[in-house]
Amino acid sequence: MIPLLVHIIFHPKSDDSRKLAERIHLALNDDPAVPGLRLPTRFAIEDGTHLPPSDGVDFTAADRTFILVLADDYIKVGHEGKVPHGRQDWGEWVADVYGACEAKPLYRCIPFQMTENAWPLHERLEEVNFPRAWAVDEDERNDWVINRVILELVRFLHGEGKASEEDPKAPLKVFVSHTKMDLEKEPRVVRNIMNYLTQDQPVDAWYDSGDIGAGSRFAREIEKGVENSALLCVSTDAYSSREWCRKEILLAKERQRPVVVVDALQSLEMRSFPYGGNVPVIRWLEVPELTLNLLFKETLRQLHAKLVLEKLKQPGDFVLPISPELVMVVGKPEKSFLYPDPPIGEAELQQVLQTGVAVETPLQRFAKNRPLAGKRLAISLSESGDTERYGTGLVHLDQAAIEISRYLLLAGAILCYGGHLGSESYTVSLFELVKSHPIPGLPPLERIVNYIGWPLPSLSVSEKAEYMDHLKFKQMPRPPDLSEADDPLFVETVKDYFPPDTGLKRFAWARGMTMMREAQSQDRNIIARIVLGGKIGPTVTAQPDGTREVKWYSSRIPGVLEEILCSLKYNQPVYLVGGYGGCARLASDLLQGKTRDEMSWGYHKNAQNAPEMRTLFETRKNVDWWGYSEMTQFLKDRGIEGLNNGLTVQENLKLFEELDTFEIVRLLLKGLKELV
Repeated sequence: MIPLLVHIIFHPKSDDSRKLAERIHLALNDDPAVPGLRLPTRFAIEDGTHLPPSDGVDFTAADRTFILVLADDYIKVGHEGKVPHGRQDWGEWVADVYGACEAKPLYRCIPFQMTENAWPLHERLEEVNFPRAWAVDEDERNDWVINRVILELVRFLHGEGKASEEDPKAPLKVFVSHTKMDLEKEPRVVRNIMNYLTQDQPVDAWYDSGDIGAGSRFAREIEKGVENSALLCVSTDAYSSREWCRKEILLAKERQRPVVVVDALQSLEMRSFPYGGNVPVIRWLEVPELTLNLLFKETLRQLHAKLVLEKLKQPGDFVLPISPELVMVVGKPEKSFLYPDPPIGEAELQQVLQTGVAVETPLQRFAKNRPLAGKRLAISLSESGDTERYGTGLVHLDQAAIEISRYLLLAGAILCYGGHLGSESYTVSLFELVKSHPIPGLPPLERIVNYIGWPLPSLSVSEKAEYMDHLKFKQMPRPPDLSEADDPLFVETVKDYFPPDTGLKRFAWARGMTMMREAQSQDRNIIARIVLGGKIGPTVTAQPDGTREVKWYSSRIPGVLEEILCSLKYNQPVYLVGGYGGCARLASDLLQGKTRDEMSWGYHKNAQNAPEMRTLFETRKNVDWWGYSEMTQFLKDRGIEGLNNGLTVQENLKLFEELDTFEIVRLLLKGLKELV
């Protein structure tokens, strides 16, 4: 079970709240300022009724549950009509969720008031303090919500729940480490920071000897102050020359406290303090919000990293929340240290290893024995189009695809993928993974194989030069039943893209994509196929003029579904990661004998030029039209056992619904090890 899950609740009709939910997810998972800040999130499950989830919130999915409600006018108004029997409207649902969280110290629910009329939603919430996001300037509102969410998560994890009524103070404390020599010098950084902290921030701030009670021992109080605080070091010209400033940093690192350095140098620092490094550093730009937000993010990252590493540690491990350095390992009785990814560089590592200790990240430990070294895996993935049915969004699916690929590459696998090359494509993301996770003896271009199906245009010379150091290409030939006699565009080597905008062109695209997928499925060097997502129906895009553009797939059937069927047809083992919806979930349902409305010609005949394409399949020789009812029966007859992937039926059922990427990878590796 994961240590923390953040649920972001919003009304399905509220586009503004949906966009904000996605931004919150990215702030908690993809923040370049704080690498490694990865907190799992879920959205509310949507079933098309626009009502809240009938099953409420799953409090069993994690050790700690944090629920964020984006309360706006849509949630306030609720269901405009009679609520079906057995269902709740939004106000009552939020009140029930809030009440459930009040009873448990490891649950917390915070409703944000996004619009003026959204409070209190329900009579049971009239005494609940909703953070008043609506009162913040519209241009700053979303950033304000994100920063407040991060701070509340810090308070939640730091205090293992809410502050009690007897002790209403926030559990988070900020220790501002500074030298009085520079206190009143411009730009008066400490004064600016303290003014900001005392305005409207639910934190305790310690920054001056005046905070130490009369008669107390100075050194002891400083030590106690550092021990339970996040340390903000204001590095001015005289800072590193002051003994107590240096000691405060050392105390913070010895006690595993978060540290952020504010670079406020004005002229010269004769000798920087060496232990002021290995932490985030931010230049003072006279905007205290930026400084404190970085401190809160780093604090959140460390709190969550500790929880995750405690779950992963082995006997004898000592958990470090940041990259190891000498002050953290010298003199410690432990000889094995587990710290968060990404790993430190080789030269830095050798310095630490000279102390006689072992230091590793979870990914390094995971990849140590390279269980899939040199083994080829086919990867089938694309956006799903129905992720909201499973409490996720495209941001979740994209993250899962990259994380699963990261683990497979670290395990030594070679990934075979048929997809486009572009600045935002999955393939380009793989390049970065290969570069950041090298395997000795295996050059980068041996790690990814990209299948280019006809009639995708062949690569230009400049494209070949750009990609040749990253991957191998496998250009597929033109299907033998097509030629320039059918259409002058159907040349063997296509130079310019042509769309499937006629029945014949759609037929050509279908034949080319099928040929590529069958080649992958019949390749005995590819040991299995892993499937994630895959759009089943059309993509609907709003246009500036108010119309909607409807675009379907170009293949005979949905592309990822065809890859699944091809693999099973040729007895290639298949793994279906179905928690993010799409064709992976569709196939897993059909294998269990469930009915899916999408598996009918009545649904797919609406695709562009689909009837004309089908006519060509039925009238041409040597090509077969495989109907949707036949495909459904094929998967039902095959059953879960027919996946032949080394997993039991129960393990596959878990894989069909699992959302935790680490658990997904554990199941994949268990099955793949059986195969190899």
